[in-house]
Amino acid sequence: MLEKSIDVLSPFRLFTLDIILRAGFGLDAQVQTDPDPEMVEKALTVLETPVYVRAMTMFPFYKQVKEFFDVDLSQHSPYFIALSKSILEKRKISSSGRRDLFQLMLEARDETAEGTQKLTDEEIVAQSVLFLIAGSETSGTTMTFFAFYLAHHPDVQEKLLCEIDHAIRSRGDAPIGEFVQSLQYLDRVVSEGLRHSSVAFGNVRQCMETCVINGVEFPEGVSVNIPAYAIHRDPDFWPEVILTVPLSVLELNL
Repeated sequence: MLEKSIDVLSPFRLFTLDIILRAGFGLDAQVQTDPDPEMVEKALTVLETPVYVRAMTMFPFYKQVKEFFDVDLSQHSPYFIALSKSILEKRKISSSGRRDLFQLMLEARDETAEGTQKLTDEEIVAQSVLFLIAGSETSGTTMTFFAFYLAHHPDVQEKLLCEIDHAIRSRGDAPIGEFVQSLQYLDRVVSEGLRHSSVAFGNVRQCMETCVINGVEFPEGVSVNIPAYAIHRDPDFWPEVILTVPLSVLELNL
């Protein structure tokens, strides 16, 4: 057994960025084999929010400060906005021949609903930036958690590998989506890994209008925090063994 740490986060993040660029945007960026240094540097540091910004988010006046100074929680947003605009302009001129995510957004852009364009160029760029930034970061981090847990649970890793090997041999002509959905043990591993180590450990949404839910009034403009981390560890929902031993849920018949 190795007695030193191995960095798997960086290669996993580059892997997921490569997949997103290929599957979502039809770009062969060769991020893993012949990467653009600027793209790699910005992709790996895009969500490294400065400490002073993190500190300001704890104060009630942060919203006003953010709007006044135009503070962006993610770094390098201009770079990824420019990249998305460049992809949009190229795809307007000539189609890649692929029915990928970007192609679906372009088709929605050319359609109208009740006289209103379904997607504007600005919305396509915004969605593209979201997929590029949030998609690669969160997926890469999630895969890192899984690698850590599987390394500590070789029995789970072996059982998972056996399921995948058997499924590949018997797959036949099943579409990739249907094939992946058939991997029940993989689904349990992923679900349990996400429960124990969610990348989005909390969600914040702003209430757009005053409303009452279960007797609690939420005024317009208030921020509603959803503590996923706490919910995933609430003993009212999870037995003690699941709370204390990662992946133990996989061996229970729930």
